[in-house]
Amino acid sequence: MTDGWLYLVSVTGTTGARTELSAGLPPFVQRVRAVSDVPVYVGFGISTPELARAAGELADGVVVGSRAVEVAESGPEELRSFVASLRSALDS
Repeated sequence: MTDGWLYLVSVTGTTGARTELSAGLPPFVQRVRAVSDVPVYVGFGISTPELARAAGELADGVVVGSRAVEVAESGPEELRSFVASLRSALDS
């Protein structure tokens, strides 16, 4: 266990952008919450503000990796805008 937070992998398979969350994610998050009281963060395949919002409704936070790296290749302003779009989705 941990005293910090738990990173939950949202799907099995390789990392990368997805178009929807796994149907198995909600019960997975529930099972983890039943045995742990630390914050739960979901990652792996979170690539859009819509996916971030959906994952954020299940968990305490989201982790975005591959898509952020792709966007960063276009420059810091694009990355800043992408991160802002994720934050806005999580706040709404």
